[in-house]
Amino acid sequence: MRARMSWTRGGLIVAVSTLAILGCVARGIPPGTEMIPVTALSAGTHAKMVAVFVNVPDTLEVRRVDLRVRDGMAEGTIPVERGAERLIWARGYDAEGLVTHAGEIRIDVQGGEVSYTAFRMLPRAGESPLALWIGSQEKRATPAVTLNIGDGD
Repeated sequence: MRARMSWTRGGLIVAVSTLAILGCVARGIPPGTEMIPVTALSAGTHAKMVAVFVNVPDTLEVRRVDLRVRDGMAEGTIPVERGAERLIWARGYDAEGLVTHAGEIRIDVQGGEVSYTAFRMLPRAGESPLALWIGSQEKRATPAVTLNIGDGD
């Protein structure tokens, strides 16, 4: 009887693990993919939506995530496979669907660790740049600052 309970418990663990993996694949997120936070700061621009694109390695597939701008900011997550030099590019669009901003960056994704980084999306014409932040703020490196305060001599 005890051996049967162990098999049942083990079978349950395998079933739950399999369902978790299938759930990720069913949502289009294969194992080895990290969901990376993205924030776009668009205050002072006409951008109403920011589309973020990610190349999927070893395929011709490109993933697109649309982020709606609300109160000068757009937030969401993008699926990125672990590895070096992952290309991410973004486009800002106005209310008519015209491109207002564009930019790209390459990042390293190693086991869920992504350096908190930003890049400027350059305006197409007569607009302020748009900043796109990638990664979790908790993982942001804090710069060391040294203040030298003297007596004026």
